[in-house]
Amino acid sequence: PAISGQNITAPVNYGAEGILKLAVSSNSVTVNNDLTLSPSGVSLQVPLQLQNAIGVNIDSQVTIVNGVNYAPYNALPQTSAINEFLANTYITSEQAAPAISANNNGNSVIVWQSAWQDGDDWGIFAQRVDSGSTPQGIELAVNTTSTGIQENPSVAVDNAGNFIIAWNGNGVGDSDGVFARRFDSSGNPLGPEFLVNTYTLDTQRRAKVAADSLGNFVITWESQGQDGSNYGIYAQRFDSNGIFQGSEFQINDTTAQEQQMSAVAMDNNGNFNVTWSSDSSGNFDIMAKRYASTGSATS
Repeated sequence: PAISGQNITAPVNYGAEGILKLAVSSNSVTVNNDLTLSPSGVSLQVPLQLQNAIGVNIDSQVTIVNGVNYAPYNALPQTSAINEFLANTYITSEQAAPAISANNNGNSVIVWQSAWQDGDDWGIFAQRVDSGSTPQGIELAVNTTSTGIQENPSVAVDNAGNFIIAWNGNGVGDSDGVFARRFDSSGNPLGPEFLVNTYTLDTQRRAKVAADSLGNFVITWESQGQDGSNYGIYAQRFDSNGIFQGSEFQINDTTAQEQQMSAVAMDNNGNFNVTWSSDSSGNFDIMAKRYASTGSATS
């Protein structure tokens, strides 16, 4: 269906009574006075906001009963969306653990782990999607090393559409570490995967990545035994060319028990916040810490 001005226009066949029925999830609404049919009877225009019989807005995911859908458009006062779509092309076995990131233009990258697609256990794959939810190009094989397990991907997209993907698993330099790979806005790899963590004893896992507007990025992860007590949270900064900025550094001040499941967010100027789950009190609490773009803690 086409989108026209403040109206939604779509081809449709309607009954002799001139009433169009729209279905929204499990709800249904009949539009009478608010429906304008063209003289030919082959198109319709739905007003800016539709409501059901009790006045609840139902602009999201409206589907015409005979199967015609309408797409979202910016004029709607509520968030609306087209129907869900399948992101992965390879559908054999399992695809799991998706993550997504978008830039200021609404273009996004979806990443996930796929079983046996790279020839040996889990591997990391990605699909670029434009602001209209249209896949761009083919799905991408991310990890260079295909032996063993590569899992738990994370992705960050900068304003130019370039993106960085991080994950944990087997690779050159560490059989159970954190790896990353950079791509340009067209999905072309900017070099092979690379090892993120410097400390390679035991396990490093659950990587998270965030980027600023220029493509500078930071990756966080949990590292086993490095802080002296079970898992701790660590990070490494990079510039927009993927060059290491300083050394990896410990995030958590409290080291007792387990620190795990980090998450990170970076603003357009490169300042970043890290949060994680801590078992230091005997019950898991949520901790956080702020950093300047230079990697200096500010809280």
